[in-house]
Amino acid sequence: MQILDLKLFCDLVELKSFTNAAEKNFLTQSAVSQRINRLNEYYNNALFLDKKRLILSSQGKFVYEKFKDILNIY
Repeated sequence: MQILDLKLFCDLVELKSFTNAAEKNFLTQSAVSQRINRLNEYYNNALFLDKKRLILSSQGKFVYEKFKDILNIY
């Protein structure tokens, strides 16, 4: 896991759009999707209740808050 993965996840949650998260990070939508898929697999596919509508699970909310803490320190 890289710091970019943490930032992408947070941007995706905040922007609620793969396209907008991709543009913000100068990546393709496909690249963002692949990185988020790997991150979600790392957490046993438990970050989203609905990935299409980007609804976070309770674990996803917890991870988001911890990632924000890490990014603030970074």
